[in-house]
Amino acid sequence: GTQYGTFQKPVAVSYYKGDQICVLDKRSSSLSFFKPTDYGTSILAAVKAYNDGEYELSEEMWVRVLEMNSNMTQAYSGVGKSMLRAGEYKLAMENFKIAKNQEFYSKALEQYLSEMIGDKFTYIFLILVGLFLLAKIWKVIKRFRRFLREGVKKVV
Repeated sequence: GTQYGTFQKPVAVSYYKGDQICVLDKRSSSLSFFKPTDYGTSILAAVKAYNDGEYELSEEMWVRVLEMNSNMTQAYSGVGKSMLRAGEYKLAMENFKIAKNQEFYSKALEQYLSEMIGDKFTYIFLILVGLFLLAKIWKVIKRFRRFLREGVKKVV
């Protein structure tokens, strides 16, 4: 027998009227239409908003998806991408880590480190130069002290 909602030999899948999915089954000569659930609609809206450049709306929709299913790694990637675009690199990294999205985690980390080091680069550079100079001065002092000790021994 046949079961409702299953296919015997599906040969084509297509969108119909925007959000409906249409499946053509050759063996049963039938055409089935499916409407997405709230969950599916939220995913489609999040992807569309991101592709249209509406990153805040996209993030809101991905958060809504996560409220419905906290195990959807794609939603964490979506939130992370929105946060990356907003300059929230640390939060983006957290979301990419959960999503196991190494490519975008690396991009967020690069931006985060650039931001952290970029602001303080001058200070870090000056500290390193100062430490280098202190090390050189310390060597000179040690040599001078040794010279004085050896010179005093020879005179006495």
